[in-house]
Amino acid sequence: MEKGVTQGLYMIKAKNMLKKALLKHPPEKALHAVNEALFNSSEKNIPLKVFLGILNLRSGVLQTFNSGHVNPIIKSKNGNTSFISGPFNPLLGASYDSEFIPLPLPLNAGDYFYFYSNDMIEIQNAGGEKYGRERLRSVIYSSGNNAAETIQSVRQAVMDFGGETSHEADIAIAVLEYTPESAERQTL
Repeated sequence: MEKGVTQGLYMIKAKNMLKKALLKHPPEKALHAVNEALFNSSEKNIPLKVFLGILNLRSGVLQTFNSGHVNPIIKSKNGNTSFISGPFNPLLGASYDSEFIPLPLPLNAGDYFYFYSNDMIEIQNAGGEKYGRERLRSVIYSSGNNAAETIQSVRQAVMDFGGETSHEADIAIAVLEYTPESAERQTL
């Protein structure tokens, strides 16, 4: 229990550091500064997985940085789904001189971006089989283009698959739907 609390507090500290750094620097420099501070802190050997995305509402470009997080899923308005992969950046706090390379993703109106916890795809059924990324992608694909309904479908599918073990897991999913700024709102 103590290790979990320590890691949780460390994550909150890192999140606050990143928020402050992003107010002063572009994302690459902010991540580098936080990485350096974490590496030099007294709380060594707690590298953090981070997925940072900054969405330009006008252009629809989502600037992403993936530092060890599971690959998010993008679902287009027409229903196609795929995993977002690479480039992968080092974990925060793992190495002093890490560089953080962005992956710009152009989004179109009506695209959905799904973030999920690693624990969710690691849930095992009674036979020891993992839920896995492909099952998750399949549920998202077969769901409609309604974020709330898709989240409910995913949760139910995971619970049905894992049974009792799914109650103990960190089942987390978040959705970003891209809706571009209208021309009217841009001129205000």
